[in-house]
Amino acid sequence: MNCRLKAVVISIGVILGAQLTGCSVSPKDPRSPYYTTQIGKDIKQTYSSKYVSKRQSPISSLDGSLESRLWKHFEHWRGTPYAYGGTGRDGIDCSAFVKITMQSVANLPLPRTTRTQIHVGNPISRNQLKPGDVVFFQTGANQMHNGIYMGQGKFMHASSSVGVTVSELNNPYWNPRYLKSIRVLS
Repeated sequence: MNCRLKAVVISIGVILGAQLTGCSVSPKDPRSPYYTTQIGKDIKQTYSSKYVSKRQSPISSLDGSLESRLWKHFEHWRGTPYAYGGTGRDGIDCSAFVKITMQSVANLPLPRTTRTQIHVGNPISRNQLKPGDVVFFQTGANQMHNGIYMGQGKFMHASSSVGVTVSELNNPYWNPRYLKSIRVLS
């Protein structure tokens, strides 16, 4: 293989690899080729009524407070390695961790990706956060990350660097990347 062709192949590999880092394509920038207003509207209509729990939801029949169930769930998953597209204890990505957590601690099914999860529930401001709210971060030009707020400024998530962990919202990495919060549990 000649040097020029080899350089092109390597460049393509680097570009594709960069696109796959992070959990999902971000809908933040309307100029992005991955964003369409219609996708956002369709997802909101499809998922809002289907996924957001109501007052009479099965969550009230679960044992313990939501906060204690969240911490127990975290202890079970702590240290699980990050794997893009992963959905199990051998490797998991951020949106799968959020989906599995909500199903486990609140009997609430969520869609699989951050791209769809960001349209579920009701947007809330950062100062309204309570345990169980989902927080989103802009981690790259076309990438998002999400996790579940635990209270006291902490959120649990599947970090690409350390696996399932708890981080501070005001951490120098996460604070400037904060994008949005949603409430999926009433």
